[in-house]
Amino acid sequence: MICPLCKSNQQKLFSDLKDLEYHCGESFNFCKCTNCSFVWLSPTPSQESLNSFYPSNYHGFNTQSNYVIKILYKLVNYFRIKKYSSFLKNPNSNLLDVGCADANYFDTLKKISPHVHCTGIENNQEIVSKAREYGRNVTLGTIDDLDQSLKYDLIIMNNLIEHVRNPIQELRKAGSLLKSDGVIFIETPNTDSWDFNLFKKYWGGLHTPRHTFLFNPRS
Repeated sequence: MICPLCKSNQQKLFSDLKDLEYHCGESFNFCKCTNCSFVWLSPTPSQESLNSFYPSNYHGFNTQSNYVIKILYKLVNYFRIKKYSSFLKNPNSNLLDVGCADANYFDTLKKISPHVHCTGIENNQEIVSKAREYGRNVTLGTIDDLDQSLKYDLIIMNNLIEHVRNPIQELRKAGSLLKSDGVIFIETPNTDSWDFNLFKKYWGGLHTPRHTFLFNPRS
């Protein structure tokens, strides 16, 4: 097998890893490119298998599940919103969050920047229903299901590209939905970090088996 990103040689990084968080009953392997340091789950699971790795109590679907989780998400969202607002100065700015979960930060952002039109897309029916109960504009599906004629000032992909089967295709699709002066804001784990080097196969950023592709600044 060659690197899916730069087509160079690869080496096995970790073997027979288990799901230590939600206990999916399988073993998984990660490979690493010898050229660009790209890391990926090998073999790449089918979309059906990938969907099965997310139980109903998955933390990303339950940002308000208890007091501690709620406070942590509130703190993280505070800093994110400050950053987002700097890209949304134009009247009637459009924001798209791909993989938005319950999009709870939309409520706060709308208070700070009432001129912003917030749209989210999420592929889990249960969490989409929860978001809609609060009146948030969240659509069921993936980025491929969005109307191509709508363009956005800011597209947010927080902790998303490490979860998909084709991150390059996902980014290209996002680019096609962006206004000419728009911005794509991405957060993703960094394999060139001190905690990865310290914890190795126990690093939380592996999130086995839900993280399919992992990057560093080079890759």
